[in-house]
Amino acid sequence: MERQNPMRLKVISVVVFAFFISCYGENKEDAHHLQQAADIHKAMMEIEEQFENQLDSLKSFSHHAAGIRDSLQVMEKDFELWEKNVVEVPGDDSGEAHDHGHGHHGEKENLQVTPEQMVEIQKELKSNLEKLLLRLQSIRQLPAHSSEDK
Repeated sequence: MERQNPMRLKVISVVVFAFFISCYGENKEDAHHLQQAADIHKAMMEIEEQFENQLDSLKSFSHHAAGIRDSLQVMEKDFELWEKNVVEVPGDDSGEAHDHGHGHHGEKENLQVTPEQMVEIQKELKSNLEKLLLRLQSIRQLPAHSSEDK
């Protein structure tokens, strides 16, 4: 009987060791994905700042070009919708410092997604913001054309 106990102990030890190794590998991979998501989120926040600056700039002189006011109002609504969908990356404190006091980031506290899904979410959010920025830049070109037409 004593021989079975050491053998059983060895088997249990090997199983436990294998479990810890697999958990470490998953945690390392999860951490990598969360870091990737955080990097995408940080780049997205820089684009958001650029977008907001351009939007504010356009709004400040839109009284000279009445034709773009409606486009800017639509753009603001689309941007607000985008903001409401922004998801913070768990464990990433850099987004909190960038919140501008809007209170729009991180509202989805109970969102249960894998680290890989978080990367995809951040990519999609960034892509949508880049599309908004392109639309805003096309609106920015409108006043020059409308002033030439007058």
